[in-house]
Amino acid sequence: SYADRKRWPTPQRPVWLFFAALVIYVAATQAFVSPCGQCTLKGPEKLAMLGATLWFLAPGALQPASWLPRDRIYRGLFAGVIVGAVLVSVELIFDAPLYRAFNGLAVDAKVEASRYNRGISALVILAWPLTAYLVSRAQGGAAFLVIGASLVAAALGESAAALLSAIVAIAIYPIARLNPRAVLFAGAGLLSFGIAAAPWIGGRALDWGRALSGQVADSYFHRLEILDHAASRALERFWTGWGLGGYRYTPTTTEDLARYRIFDHPTTHPHNAAIQAWVELGLFGAVLAIGLV
Repeated sequence: SYADRKRWPTPQRPVWLFFAALVIYVAATQAFVSPCGQCTLKGPEKLAMLGATLWFLAPGALQPASWLPRDRIYRGLFAGVIVGAVLVSVELIFDAPLYRAFNGLAVDAKVEASRYNRGISALVILAWPLTAYLVSRAQGGAAFLVIGASLVAAALGESAAALLSAIVAIAIYPIARLNPRAVLFAGAGLLSFGIAAAPWIGGRALDWGRALSGQVADSYFHRLEILDHAASRALERFWTGWGLGGYRYTPTTTEDLARYRIFDHPTTHPHNAAIQAWVELGLFGAVLAIGLV
């Protein structure tokens, strides 16, 4: 940290080389081949945000400052996860009483359960570094409570990604305790494969998902339709993509509308990072994404 070492931390050279390659590629494709005129403004905005993220999340040899009260921070995180899980559970079980009260909604007003998806996903993500800390301090009971609370919240909500992540994390945890390096490399390999195959997997996901028709929420099928649409547009411009920030400007054909039940126009992003890399940046963007992994 700057407080301990008296210098600002910076990302390692491979990260900067990745970012420089991305900037050059985006500038070149936008100038010469991209059909997305609006991306002239969106591209620099997104590159600035990505650069800031890389600066803060991928610095070389970054360590917590020695003066940080780590125990106090983790106690606060523990309280936040438990309270958050309780509040989300109350909202989902009793049809959003707190949301209705704070927003002055009538009792018969509909509140979509998908409103809580991002919060539930955050609870699942935060639960695991907190669990690792609690286990390192021989506080197994508290760790079990954190995992259980995040799993209950995920099970009650509509976020399939959060529930799947919670279940997979529980299944992988004992293996990671025995051989963390194997889990790390297996995860990187599976993620790289998922990125490489994203347009073809995304193009089949809607057909696979139709088997669950009537058993899951409409929001589930809406995401699958978005994924299908983005995969189709990605394959149309396989090499260079539509431009950084360009998914929202991709066309929707009459054939698309006949195929979809909910989807009627592109959203701001396709809700899948791998597909987004393909549809906006093409093959080179997918290669860069795998390199970042």
